[in-house]
Amino acid sequence: MKAAPFLLVIMVGMITLGDPDDLFAQTVKQKRLPVRVKTPEWYDKVPADDSSLTARGRADSKDQQVAVDKAVASARSGLVEGIDRQWNNLLKAIQNEGVAIPVWTGEAVTLEGSTLKMQKTFKRGRIWTAFVLVRLPQSFVRSVLEERLRRDADWYSRVKDTRAVREWEGISP
Repeated sequence: MKAAPFLLVIMVGMITLGDPDDLFAQTVKQKRLPVRVKTPEWYDKVPADDSSLTARGRADSKDQQVAVDKAVASARSGLVEGIDRQWNNLLKAIQNEGVAIPVWTGEAVTLEGSTLKMQKTFKRGRIWTAFVLVRLPQSFVRSVLEERLRRDADWYSRVKDTRAVREWEGISP
């Protein structure tokens, strides 16, 4: 009966400290804390490029290719946001000149011209982390915006002579 208090102390200690194998790392399946992934320099500071719209993406997965695919999808979403941002800036400039802007719903953009510019993958334990930069030529972005601008012929006939559209089209006022 004298062993009971000793066992009680051991059990309380195990409950407090956790699994002894984890505590003393005495098993083959030692617990590994994930190593922090160093973000590539080009990911933190996206290289400037006037000839293309560039977006970055990051994703994690147990499979390396899935991590890359998810990161590319995330970056492509960033490209769409960049196109929409340029479109909204053009619309604001037109609106500032006193032309009413029609209400348009969101549009799907096909990014077939996008290419993977940079990629870096890291493995932390069983998890892969992928960092990517995806680019889209400005000529493609311009064609998307031009298509949006000219889709309503009546509206385009009213805005084509605004300073904003003339500057965007590269026509001297």
